[in-house]
Amino acid sequence: MKPLIIILLLTFFNACSSDKKETAKTEKYSIDPAIIADASRYTRTENGELQGQIQVTMYINDSVEVENHKNHERIPYNISTSEDKDTLTIVGWAAAFQNAGMGYMIKITTDGYEVFYGIDTGIDGNYKLNSGDPAYSHGIWVPAVKSKLVLSKKPEPSKPGIHPLLGFVDFETRDFYEKNKKNEKVEDVLDKIKVRMSAYFKT
Repeated sequence: MKPLIIILLLTFFNACSSDKKETAKTEKYSIDPAIIADASRYTRTENGELQGQIQVTMYINDSVEVENHKNHERIPYNISTSEDKDTLTIVGWAAAFQNAGMGYMIKITTDGYEVFYGIDTGIDGNYKLNSGDPAYSHGIWVPAVKSKLVLSKKPEPSKPGIHPLLGFVDFETRDFYEKNKKNEKVEDVLDKIKVRMSAYFKT
């Protein structure tokens, strides 16, 4: 059975995808069993839930706003896994409250992967994938334009729980847009956002 959080996030992802028709570039992952040591260090199981730690660097209008990588800071997050035929989906989500928060989604097949950055306010519509989009959304999935995925072994999408897969993902999104917080009443004032995220995970 899929955890409720991943059902909600996958529903949200599919709704966004069908509306925007935008996908991430399919990349090739690398296999390195040595990743097990670091992935085990930064992941754990607590109260039956897999947890990890992410690092985020956020750029607003090309200036660094948040810098976890440089400061060696990490944010706790929950890890959920789902399999559908030949695709293994891993969702990492750092929730602020209820389903609001930020994280990533990796869709892995035997041949490659796609990765997305997700952010959701849960209430207010503050985000646009493109500056010219007619309406704001409370949450969006942003495709990565640069990424690296290292896995402990070749994935078996149909057996994520029986044969745990450990790994590391590092990616950078394309630009997306957020309503300028200083001019929230002015609809056409936007901040350009770009995010780099890194995380160890375990299925």
